[in-house]
Amino acid sequence: TYEEENSMLQFYRDGRKLAAIPENGYFDKVFSADGKYAALKAREIISVWDTVSGERLLTINRDPHTIAFSQDGSHIATADYNYKFLNSYGIIEIWDIKEKRMIKSIKMKHSLPLSLSFSPDAKSLAFYTLGKTDEFYTSLYDVTNGELMYTVDYGSEVYPPVFSPDG
Repeated sequence: TYEEENSMLQFYRDGRKLAAIPENGYFDKVFSADGKYAALKAREIISVWDTVSGERLLTINRDPHTIAFSQDGSHIATADYNYKFLNSYGIIEIWDIKEKRMIKSIKMKHSLPLSLSFSPDAKSLAFYTLGKTDEFYTSLYDVTNGELMYTVDYGSEVYPPVFSPDG
C-alpha cells in the first residue's frame, strides 16, 4: 500500500515501511501487478521506482495518455498522441526496465491509443485506439518480433482489452 504524507509517497508491506519517494507533483500513479514497481507521471516525465528500495529505476521523457506494466514488472508500455495538422499519429513505446532502454516503438498514423494491456507472458501487447473517423479498434502486437498480429475494428466504443490469466 502507499500513502501520501509530507510531500512523500510512503510504501508499506504488511504494515512495515519499505520506501519513501519524493512526491514532486506526480499526478498519475500506476503500479506493477506485484506492487514492487510504481510508474509516477508528472508533466512530460515518467519515473519508474522500486517501491521496496525507493530507487528510481528509469526516467522516460514523455507525457503519455496511458501506462501499463507487464505482469512480471520487467517492461512498461506508454501510449501518447502527437498532434500535427494533417500528420497526427499515436505512438506506443515499450521499455525494458532492467536494461533502462526503449526496445520497441509503434507509430500509428491518425490513431489515438487509449488503453494498453500486456499478455501474462509479456510477449504480446493489446492496445485499444480511436481512429481518425471515430472508429474504435483493438490491435494485438507481438513484442518479441515487432509484428502487428491482427486488428479488430469495432466501429463503436467497446471496453479496453484485457487478457485472461492464462493468456
